[in-house]
Amino acid sequence: MTADRAPPRLRDAGPADAAGIAALHAASWRGASRGILPDAYLEHECAAERERYWHARLAAPEPGGFVMLAEDADALLAFPAGWPDPDGCYDAVLDNLHVAPEARGCGLGRTLLGAAATRLQAQGRHSLSLWVFDGNAPALAFYRRLGAEIVERGLDEFAGERIPHTRLAWKDVARLAAACGPGASAIKS
Repeated sequence: MTADRAPPRLRDAGPADAAGIAALHAASWRGASRGILPDAYLEHECAAERERYWHARLAAPEPGGFVMLAEDADALLAFPAGWPDPDGCYDAVLDNLHVAPEARGCGLGRTLLGAAATRLQAQGRHSLSLWVFDGNAPALAFYRRLGAEIVERGLDEFAGERIPHTRLAWKDVARLAAACGPGASAIKS
């Protein structure tokens, strides 16, 4: 994504988008989670496992959940996904926010986080949490700069290993939307 391109378009994902979302998710993890997730998983299992996950997720959408896609004329650039918090501690959980490696650093992640917060606010939700692998220092710093508080630490059983992770939360999604800037209004629908 370059400065001379039109702003990405934001739309809701459907079942036909599963393969593209899975490919972006796997590419994102290969870039940001090397040394965090097992190399064997990233190289040999990640793409197929993410494809199964996203096909199942999008075939039977969770009530109150969303997966938004940011795309330009050429490619899927990023996606956030959120659902009601299964733990019930917060109104919602941001399960994923992935940006294609070639689209990083241009504010798209912040814009999509703002769009997600705006969507949650419109649904009457007030709080949001997410889990981040501890080894992903850039992601932890990104969310902390936008006002997230560390609320819990734990170990995630993933690909046969126990991986340290941290739960971050915002108690006020309206404040998060404001911290992210114009949010969805910066993206053409």
